[in-house]
Amino acid sequence: MPPMGSHLSGHFVHICHSTGRRNLQIAAHKGNSLMPNLLLWVDCVPPKATSQQKGAVRTSKGIRFYKKHHVAAVEQELLGLLRSAIPKDWTMIESGPISLDVRFVWPWRNSEPQKNRIQPVRAMYVRPDCSNIIKMLEDALTHLKVWRDDSQVASLQVMKFWGDRPGISIGVKQIEEC
Repeated sequence: MPPMGSHLSGHFVHICHSTGRRNLQIAAHKGNSLMPNLLLWVDCVPPKATSQQKGAVRTSKGIRFYKKHHVAAVEQELLGLLRSAIPKDWTMIESGPISLDVRFVWPWRNSEPQKNRIQPVRAMYVRPDCSNIIKMLEDALTHLKVWRDDSQVASLQVMKFWGDRPGISIGVKQIEEC
């Protein structure tokens, strides 16, 4: 499961985008507060469209903002992929702080030299920005009842890569308060 690592426990879900098959394994939680309650890997080319790509129209009542058609289509596709990846027995995190760890892996650029492809992933340093791509994913996870509200996310790590195996890795952990 690139690049998050298989040493983490919790719910492991692998969904193959091409076949739609789902493999679920439930591993024992070892009590480490950094280990996720939910770990998903979704085989897909992550979307580059972001929630910030809104349109605006001037009307007699002022400016009206709307969601562009391609952004709405990407949101629906992302919801479908995540819906099939989240285990049926998942219980929403009702309250309390949450840690979210997300890694986006896009396919290698055609212009990427072979010497840079030695590692399975390489840090991606072009658009979309990490801060923009995460919002659509947080909204989708809220819609799918992973947590009550994305304001519960108290710790957030977002990384983006180019790599051999495109997809999205998502780790969700309820943070234990002292």
